Amino acid sequence: MGDACTPDGTLCDPVDGCNTLYQCTDTDPAVDCPISKAKHKEGVRLLTAEDLSRIEQELHALPLANWRYRWTPVGAPPRLGFIIDGALSSHAVRPNGEQVDLYAYTTMAIATIRAQSKTIETLEQRLGAIEEQLSAQR
Repeated sequence: MGDACTPDGTLCDPVDGCNTLYQCTDTDPAVDCPISKAKHKEGVRLLTAEDLSRIEQELHALPLANWRYRWTPVGAPPRLGFIIDGALSSHAVRPNGEQVDLYAYTTMAIATIRAQSKTIETLEQRLGAIEEQLSAQR
């Protein structure tokens, strides 16, 4: 069990495996954040195909690894993810340079799926056209 979380504004340790401290509050951050309705945002711009391609390249460049935190008990299963070192400019890294922005990381994965889906669709069309040409030659 982590430290008690009182009064509001103090830091507490949730003992969550991330070795981070949270600021105590009377609201659950999992409920309040991330807020994703457009009415709460400024400068919203939908991603273009070029944006999706750039994000796909950025995601592919992240160094994926297995590891254990130094404070993890011996015998604990390894974690899976990417290593921030060398990827500090990635959308998936929080501004503090120490933590992953899971919302951005997930969005990057979705952007990559979309880009790859478009590539697959194009390849399927090209393959279909080649199959038609081969059938016509027989």
